[in-house]
Amino acid sequence: MLTKPRHWGLAFCLFLASTLAVAQETRASLRGIVADATGSAIPGVSMQITNAGTGVALTTTTNDAGDYILSQLPGGTYLVCEVPQTGWQQTVPMSGPACPKGGFGYIVVIPDVIPDGGGIRFLGNDFGTVAVAP
Repeated sequence: MLTKPRHWGLAFCLFLASTLAVAQETRASLRGIVADATGSAIPGVSMQITNAGTGVALTTTTNDAGDYILSQLPGGTYLVCEVPQTGWQQTVPMSGPACPKGGFGYIVVIPDVIPDGGGIRFLGNDFGTVAVAP
């Protein structure tokens, strides 16, 4: 009879641990903006996000507001780069890790486990670009 309460206690602890594990996310979203020197959004800019550990590169394009977003990214270290476009020159960032197609990017580290179940949005990975005179 004394072992039954222990079993219920163990079962409760296992249940509690399983609900906590479910509450943890393993994916995140990464968001930024591409704008010109006046702060106006630049739509249609290709962005490349490369997982440094796996070498897998994902691309997305800025929307009409100049925003880019990549969701459901697993934990890891990422290089975020603006893909150079004809007629435009990247102005921000001016230094940092070199991007495969030119210019500089940002390093973003997404943890393997994200607490609280809400995911994380990494903001502020913004790029400035100016039109190059012909």
